[in-house]
Amino acid sequence: MASPKVKILLAGSPSLAVPAFQAIVNDQRFQVLGLLTQPDQPAGRGLKLTPPPTKVWALKNGLTVWQPEKLKTWQSALVNIKPDMVVVIAYGQLIPQALLEIPPQGWVNVHGSLLPKYRGAGVLSAPIINGDQQTGISIMKLVKELDAGPVIAQVKINLASDETMGSLASKIGQVAADILPDTLIGYIERRLIPQKQNDSQASYVGLVATADAKIDWHKSALEIERLVRAMQPVPGAWTTWRDQRLKIIEATVSDQSWLNPGKVGLIDGQLAIGSGQGALIINRLQLAGRQAVSGNDFLIGQADVLGEYLA
Repeated sequence: MASPKVKILLAGSPSLAVPAFQAIVNDQRFQVLGLLTQPDQPAGRGLKLTPPPTKVWALKNGLTVWQPEKLKTWQSALVNIKPDMVVVIAYGQLIPQALLEIPPQGWVNVHGSLLPKYRGAGVLSAPIINGDQQTGISIMKLVKELDAGPVIAQVKINLASDETMGSLASKIGQVAADILPDTLIGYIERRLIPQKQNDSQASYVGLVATADAKIDWHKSALEIERLVRAMQPVPGAWTTWRDQRLKIIEATVSDQSWLNPGKVGLIDGQLAIGSGQGALIINRLQLAGRQAVSGNDFLIGQADVLGEYLA
């Protein structure tokens, strides 16, 4: 006789969560009860209400979607849904203890780091900024404390030399899709026993804000190039030129150090900006209100930038 299907409620918001959620929907061992996600948010220049990517996906799959403004008001709804387990990938809110206790198998979270390193929201940008060679995902039980729950499974992910936050999100999403269904079954069948984290080794990274993406030209070119990749595609590493915001989208490091920090010049015929150590060769950039262009094309339209300082 076949085992009864595990009743799963999904909880998540960004597109990163979609591959793993789809893997669960496709797996005959699970019955997906619906999706819990964030309310639609204003986006774009017209501030049009825009649904989370997971909501768009869920509706295409015929799933019920819940978007409570505050989770503490949603407790009775969760009781009525009666999931065996809630599976979370970047939902975007802390879960109140009262809700954590409702599903018999708890809330299981896919976190984009090798816990206890990088607890918190900025887990995609932090390893790139810090020059790590590896990161990974941790499948863990949610507890009241942020990302402090016991870990059920971990998988390492190698970081490429040109890794961006966007490419890392894609890697994490795919790895999660590959391992999540079997991990959940292993946990339910008690073949995978959650292991307590070593709290003394924990580190924390906050949500990335636009201010975090501002370039400090007194840092080394290597540090700035990492920041550029860590902030791509959003919010985008930026600086200012003549009181206009200028995003640096793609850059490479030069060890030539004759340009002062923030000064714009040419190195081997290419647009370059000085830093505290070395210089940054600008491959692609975007002036506020304009299209993104190559460094050479930018010089054709803005040749007077040469010799000026960026702030």
